[in-house]
Amino acid sequence: MGRVPRMAFGAVIGLLAGVSFGLTIYPLVLDKFMPGAPSAAYLLMARLALPASLLWIPGGVLASLAGGARRGALRMGVASLIAGLIYGVLVAPGKVLLPMVTISALTAALYGAGAGFLVGAGFPPPPPAQEPDNSAPDSQGAQGEQIEEDREA
Repeated sequence: MGRVPRMAFGAVIGLLAGVSFGLTIYPLVLDKFMPGAPSAAYLLMARLALPASLLWIPGGVLASLAGGARRGALRMGVASLIAGLIYGVLVAPGKVLLPMVTISALTAALYGAGAGFLVGAGFPPPPPAQEPDNSAPDSQGAQGEQIEEDREA
């Protein structure tokens, strides 16, 4: 599979992971760990779920391009951690900012790592880059040196 279809697949998976995180996963986990969370936070979650899901697209793309389950999990997990930090700051009211941001970031990292694992496992790792063969003679070789000497004379 080419590079562009991989990127498109990763972008779609990243977007869908972001939507499900914002609408389902984060509210569920927040309710378990902070049952008294302000209702304003849930209202903001509903309003920002779709725009904030765009933050997950780079993680999906990186996971699909990396190939391999470990690489995909690492790349999407880190990208999701950053997205979770941003999302947590956007939805948390001032008095409970730190716990909500921490819950958002950790939940996003775990959820993103799982999604990255699945995306990365679906694609083989790219082949290693080949180094140029220095043992072959240059394209000019001895003839190139001869031509330069003739021009000088």
